[in-house]
Formats: sequence, structure tokens, C-alpha cells
Amino acid sequence: MGERKLKFQDRWMFNRVLCEEEVCRKVLRAALGIEAGEIAYLNAEQCFEPLAAGRGVRLDVFARGDGRVYDIEMQVARERDLGRRMRYYQAAMDVGELGSGEDFGALPESYVLFFCRHDAYGKGEPAYVIERRCGAHPDLAVGDASPWVVLNASAWEASADPGLRDVLRYLRTGEAEGPLSSEIDALVGVFNEDREWVRSEERRVGKECCLPC
Repeated sequence: MGERKLKFQDRWMFNRVLCEEEVCRKVLRAALGIEAGEIAYLNAEQCFEPLAAGRGVRLDVFARGDGRVYDIEMQVARERDLGRRMRYYQAAMDVGELGSGEDFGALPESYVLFFCRHDAYGKGEPAYVIERRCGAHPDLAVGDASPWVVLNASAWEASADPGLRDVLRYLRTGEAEGPLSSEIDALVGVFNEDREWVRSEERRVGKECCLPC
């Protein structure tokens, strides 16, 4: 039996691919329509420890660029409490962004972005953009500058953006048809050749001894 090869949706492969700055920039452009520019800080498996006894947070990929921060997550299994999970991740990101005495206006624009292979909300949308608004006046945004974006690979065909459609199709089917998915797939192939790294990540999956996620 041949050795197992990691796929893009495997957590460690996703992290390593997204740590390629140019690919990360293109993925953000496809998913959010944002030109991230130079990504000054990019780190996989960013751990935030709670200030008191409590659950820590391990972000898949944490990126900074052009005054914004991004948490980019891969979600393969269905998550019953996805909304609360995003809320917790958002809180962890924000706590680390302000120094003592800094004004709340110094908080950067931030995005929590989940790539899901399934439809997390069952409405058939390829992308759910979730923002806080007033219930009585839906057109009134609260101005927190922290949207959550949940992508649905099962609805890849419904995406109007060719870049996002390409990435979601690849995530759902494993077929690299467009330029971005082909670039990602090529990296997946290269990284799978690093068998020492693949085996070490498989051992890490078995241990998961750092922080609960």
C-alpha cells in the first residue's frame, strides 16, 4: 500500500499552502474581493492563550495585510456551533490587537473566513457574508468592521466570481480546472513529496496536544 497523500482540505496541507504569500493573496482576492497587498505577517497555527483558565484558540492561518487581519479556516466536518465558534475566534483576535489604553478605533478591519466543503446554513449560497446589523433597521450596520464569511464548496457552480468558483470546485471535487486551483494543486503535489513533513504532520494529528480547537 502506498503512503497517504494529503489533500488541500487536510488541515496541515491547507496551512502550508496558505503560508505561500502569493497564493494567500490570491485566495483572499477570490474569497473576499480584497487586494491584500503585501502580507506583512503570515503564520499558520497561531495560538491564543486565554487570560484566565478557559479554552484557548488555535487559528489555522492568521494573516495581516494593508491594515487588515484575516483568520482563514478549513472546515471539513459539520460544525453545529459554527456561529459561536466564529464569535470566539473573533474575540481572541481582537484582544490581541489593542494595547493598554488604546482607543477602540485602533482595532483593524478583520475577517473570519471559513472554507467549508458542505453547506453550513442550508440555503444554497456559495458564500455567506455575516455582519452585525440592527434588527429593527436591517439597513443600519453597526460599523464593527469585522464580517464573517462562510464559503460553501458544495455550491461552487453558483458562484459568480470565477476565482472563487475555481477554488470551491477544487475543494469540493479535487479537480484543478482554473489558474488558482492549478497553482494550489501544484503546491499540494510538491509538499506531498516532502514525506518527512507529511509523516510528522500525521503524527501531530494523532497527538493534538497543544490547545483544544
